[in-house]
Amino acid sequence: MMPTVIVFLVMIPGFLVIEAAFQANIVCWLGFAMCLAAATLQLVADTQRHRFAKAHKGQICEMGLWKHGRHPNYFGEILMWWGVWVMYLALWIETGTGCSLSDFCVAGALLNTGLFCFISVPLMEKRQLQNKLGYAEYQKRTRMFL
Repeated sequence: MMPTVIVFLVMIPGFLVIEAAFQANIVCWLGFAMCLAAATLQLVADTQRHRFAKAHKGQICEMGLWKHGRHPNYFGEILMWWGVWVMYLALWIETGTGCSLSDFCVAGALLNTGLFCFISVPLMEKRQLQNKLGYAEYQKRTRMFL
C-alpha cells in the first residue's frame, strides 16, 4: 500500500514538469487518469486483502476486487507503468521531438508487464496452490487480472 502512495506522490511533480513544458493535451490527461486509477486500484486491492487476511487466516480472498481477479494489485502496478508511458507519449506528440524518452518508457512498461505476467504471477500462483486449499478451483473461475 505505501509504495503505491509513494509512486503516486513522486509522479505528481513529473506531471507538473510535463505540463510546464507544454500545454497538457488529452493524451497526457488520459495517462494521468490511468496512473490515478492504477494507484487507487492498488490501494483498494491491498487494503481489501489485508483486512480479509486478518479476519480469515489461511483462506482465499474472494471479496471485492479479488472476486473478479486473482491479482488486481499487480494489474494496478502494470497499469501505472502504462499510464506513465502514455504521459510521455503525450509530450512526444505535442513537441514532435524524437521518441527516445517515449521509447525508454515503453521499454519499462513492457519489462514490467513481462515481469508480472511471466515471473511474479506464476511464482505467486505456485505458492498459493501449495498453501491454500481450493486455490485451483479459484484459478478456474477467476481471471488472472481484472
